[in-house]
Amino acid sequence: MEVLNGLEEDVALELLLVEALHKEAERPVMTIIPRLPPHGWSK
Repeated sequence: MEVLNGLEEDVALELLLVEALHKEAERPVMTIIPRLPPHGWSK
């Protein structure tokens, strides 16, 4: 029973990690663009 609970905890942590990675991947590209120099987009 203890081993089963340990496995369930590992699976839950993996699911949380995967969900976090998916959220990062779904993040709009616009969050990266502002890091570029502002003058690069002007005129």
